[in-house]
Amino acid sequence: MDYRVNPSTENKAGAAATSPPRSHVRYWMLALIMLLSTIAYADRSVLSIAGAGIRDEFGLSPIQLGYILSAFSWAYVLGQIPGGLLLDRFGTRAVYGTTAILWSIATFAVGFVGELTADVTTAVVLLFTLRFALGFIEAPSFPANARLTLMWFPKEERGFPSATFSSASYFAVAIFSPLSGYLVSALGWPAPFFLLGVAGAVAAVLWFAFMREPRQHKTVSRSELDHIMKGGGLVDIDAQKPARRSVCHPVHW
Repeated sequence: MDYRVNPSTENKAGAAATSPPRSHVRYWMLALIMLLSTIAYADRSVLSIAGAGIRDEFGLSPIQLGYILSAFSWAYVLGQIPGGLLLDRFGTRAVYGTTAILWSIATFAVGFVGELTADVTTAVVLLFTLRFALGFIEAPSFPANARLTLMWFPKEERGFPSATFSSASYFAVAIFSPLSGYLVSALGWPAPFFLLGVAGAVAAVLWFAFMREPRQHKTVSRSELDHIMKGGGLVDIDAQKPARRSVCHPVHW
């Protein structure tokens, strides 16, 4: 019986043994997206928990509280198209990170309204303005999540990340609702706004520290990058900027 090893088989086995293992950076990116999305959804819902304390402190009517609660939704709708244009123009990393910092400031500032005024009208204006700003600033977050999924995941894997960040709204309610309720009862209604403001700022720092395009990320292995690209991942989606046209260089027909 011939026990000789086929050279081609031996070469393949050797190549497989020496090839570097595939990294899984795309799943760490998904965890970062989930973190930002959860905080963003918690920012949106916390007012409904703290609303009773705000109403009691300022003596708000149901109509006034209703306007404040609806401010986010109005601005969120208005901000969708501008948010998408900003993502196309400046890229996902810059826009998502910057908006995370800004929405954290807006959330944190809500907790100071009671320190700034005791007047009902002024309080309503400030609360409405901050919640409107929050909605407008958070508008690019969901399009950014979809964009990152296209960037970091091949076609056959996109269902999982899409379902994951879509579940962030329910995850935020499950985690932050009881926590916010406890903070309101123990420390007063501003407490959850302070907590979420700080959490959002920390998440933004992590975002800027870790998020890169797949080609630019230092910890992505060649095999993972090839896996993403062969599966149709748009790894250069943020690098494809629209060409600027100058009046000094008109288009030649």
